[in-house]
Amino acid sequence: MQHKNILRMTTMTTMTTTMTMETALGIMTMTMTMTMTVTVTVID
Repeated sequence: MQHKNILRMTTMTTMTTTMTMETALGIMTMTMTMTMTVTVTVID
């Protein structure tokens, strides 16, 4: 059941990354967001 929680958080992060991609600096933000998602999974 905890796995479902992670999936939801990942979806939210992915949405933010897509919006940031519109900006020129989105590439940098995308890397930071991706790292945050990995950390959340490790914490679980």
